[in-house]
Amino acid sequence: MSDTTPEREPARKRAPILPKDVQTGPLSTRPGTSRTTSGVSRRWGATTLAVIFGLLYAYDVWEGLDWLVLNVQGAASLDTTVTGTGWASLILVVLAPVLLFVAAFLIARRRAFFLQILIYVAGWAAASALYLSIVTLFSSASIIA
Repeated sequence: MSDTTPEREPARKRAPILPKDVQTGPLSTRPGTSRTTSGVSRRWGATTLAVIFGLLYAYDVWEGLDWLVLNVQGAASLDTTVTGTGWASLILVVLAPVLLFVAAFLIARRRAFFLQILIYVAGWAAASALYLSIVTLFSSASIIA
């Protein structure tokens, strides 16, 4: 008896399930390939999201302007003025949605579509929470002199 081990056959490559041009095409799921046909459709999605969420943020700006005018007129009708803290909070309510939208846009612009949605929603939620906090502050605190 000899001490020999049988030689193993080299591993054969499996035949691809799909033709090669389909595997490397625009809808390939291989790493490093894009799932979209071009960068144009990706930009359209990002632009559409930016416009839709831009309108939602703009509504918050409009709401803040309304709240600012309403409180200034209310203070004037009572022959008083808004304090410095009141002005700062009212101006913050107007500027915060703009700043948060710009921040969300800059953070989300090169992210996946779903992450862009989450980032815009998080910024919008922060702007809305700030607005509600300021409304509560005005209704419960004395920031009208």
